[in-house]
Amino acid sequence: MHVAPPPPVEVRAGVFLKTDHFALVAKLLDLTTDAALSRAIKMDRITISRARDGIIGERFIAAVLSVFGEHAEKLAKYGVGVKFEDLFEIRDKAAAA
Repeated sequence: MHVAPPPPVEVRAGVFLKTDHFALVAKLLDLTTDAALSRAIKMDRITISRARDGIIGERFIAAVLSVFGEHAEKLAKYGVGVKFEDLFEIRDKAAAA
């Protein structure tokens, strides 16, 4: 007996950068240019630009959480968090357009 596989599930959700919060954290860490931010997280400037435009990869997420996380105590004094949910959100990809 042959059982047909289930139909593919359309994944409509994606991870998006909270750009305002990202910019605030970068400013508080004196990473005021994309070049400085790029050096800090060890990613190309184009990767940062793409993340702002909604194209995010797991390496970018990991780098941001790691580097910003090193400064969590300092940033907490300003009431600024650097956890995943502080910097990123999951939402419908169609809503991002």
